[in-house]
Amino acid sequence: MSNTHVPAVMETSPAVEEIQKVKALIRHLDALDTRIEQAQQDCNAMFEELRKDYNDILTELKHHVHNSVVTADRYGYDLIPDVPLDDRKLKNAWIALFRHHNGATADEIAEDLHRHRTTVSTYLNTLVLMQYAQKDRIGHEIYYKAVLNEKSENSR
Repeated sequence: MSNTHVPAVMETSPAVEEIQKVKALIRHLDALDTRIEQAQQDCNAMFEELRKDYNDILTELKHHVHNSVVTADRYGYDLIPDVPLDDRKLKNAWIALFRHHNGATADEIAEDLHRHRTTVSTYLNTLVLMQYAQKDRIGHEIYYKAVLNEKSENSR
């Protein structure tokens, strides 16, 4: 048997206390990380719900505006907003685009205007640069949508 003395109760050294504090802080950080992740998931879910509601209402509004324009055309009324475009070709392109509430390709607008697609594509890209249209790629197609910006709203 050896004469080595093993203390029954280990004395608490400053190093052991520091290690215990570090471990406690790590546990606390892990708990905070879990709470942050949950809060972020909750916010994302709420954001997606709001985005869906917004898109649903916007789609319904565009549908009603489109129907109003079509009905007005049928009875000889002009409900197309007046946009301050001096160039008649650009204005006609914007009006044709406005009638497609879900957006349209250059081919569709070219057919409406009885113009070549490349010519109409130039008009539409000019409208995008002027912020009277927006352009989105969906698959292989590029869709344009008419935009009512502050300039057009203030011109009425």
